[in-house]
Amino acid sequence: ELSLRSDASADAELIASVASGTQLNSTGVCENGWIRVDYNGQTCYASGDYVSTTPPVGAVAADTTAEAAQ
Repeated sequence: ELSLRSDASADAELIASVASGTQLNSTGVCENGWIRVDYNGQTCYASGDYVSTTPPVGAVAADTTAEAAQ
């Protein structure tokens, strides 16, 4: 599972956990490597250590999606 937190820190409040392989909509990358994602309309943060950012097939390069690593 991937933890989604309220801020770009492992100490931040846990908002949700999502299963590996879940596709998330990334809205940016923090300087410390954490990925900002939109989850159910809420801004959350996931550790970049556990997320791969790969655009979906056929997507414009500017669109970024984050997927929980397997």
